[in-house]
Amino acid sequence: MTTKSSLNAAPRRFALINDRIITAPKEVVPVSVLRALASIAADQVLVRDHGSPNDMVLDDRATVDLNDGNVFYTRARCDATPPAACGSPAKLAFAVDDTFELSTAAELPFEAFMALFGLEAGKQLFRDFESPNDQPVAPGSVLRFKDGPVFYTRGGQHHDARVEITIDGVKHKVAPGKTSGADLKKIGNVPLADELIQNIGGKLTPLADDATLCIAGGEEFVSHPRCGASS
Repeated sequence: MTTKSSLNAAPRRFALINDRIITAPKEVVPVSVLRALASIAADQVLVRDHGSPNDMVLDDRATVDLNDGNVFYTRARCDATPPAACGSPAKLAFAVDDTFELSTAAELPFEAFMALFGLEAGKQLFRDFESPNDQPVAPGSVLRFKDGPVFYTRGGQHHDARVEITIDGVKHKVAPGKTSGADLKKIGNVPLADELIQNIGGKLTPLADDATLCIAGGEEFVSHPRCGASS
């Protein structure tokens, strides 16, 4: 069972760009529009995140279907060589009450979706349509990404399970638990060629891209070009 607006209005869509929720006007959007909405500098390219070394670099003149994956990040244009074909599925982001979570699954049972966002059982979940007549999502439903990834709640209390970290002086909310140095670079929009360093009580510890960290909240990271790297 899924929900539909009583007016058959279109579901709201968004692109997640550098961990920022960017409201999209429709599901198929010109890359140039996403660049403008996210204020992406001319020396940066937009990349669709597949969690792969061959993430898809998007042509500024192309259009992108957000149903095929709505998670993106930017990379310096000079570092963005056309990759080989990417066989990994693109990452998907759902949003509830203006917070987001990533999923590798395009369909989630209601109970799994509520658990993903840390929502208590008493919460009433609504899929957000371009309509004043949104209808609640019933327990036992299957929530499909293609039907619309934006939701809001009423009643109860929302518990945000994410924690805050700092990368190059900018605070980011992330899910606690294991992550890698490479993933932290994506979160902080750090060039892949740069070195990421963790500040632990004034002690600076370099992190390899494949290093595994357990994020608990409050961690601080800084980045800088690697020694000997060309400018």
